[in-house]
Amino acid sequence: MDNLKHNFEDEEEEEDPLGDVDEKILSELGLVSDSALWPFSPWRRARNASEPVVVSAVQGGHVGEAVHFLRNAQLLQPELTVVLYDLGLSAHETKLLESYCNDTTAW
Repeated sequence: MDNLKHNFEDEEEEEDPLGDVDEKILSELGLVSDSALWPFSPWRRARNASEPVVVSAVQGGHVGEAVHFLRNAQLLQPELTVVLYDLGLSAHETKLLESYCNDTTAW
């Protein structure tokens, strides 16, 4: 029992893993409390977003996986809102991915 208590004490003292994250980057991604994307986004105010919203990212060379992800999401939850961040897609990859989206908006 003493070891268990010691383990929890050590865990509580660990540093916040997000402590060194640049607030500017979080803001640009819309991941801060006063974000233009959430909860104050135009599509949420217009009630065009599901809850929960699924957020992911796609980098170049991985569009196939993203297409499968989107198709499965559409099949299982047709009303699901999915936000995908572009992490360096080519113009061709972007166009291909957009062809599987119901709506595309770039910020």
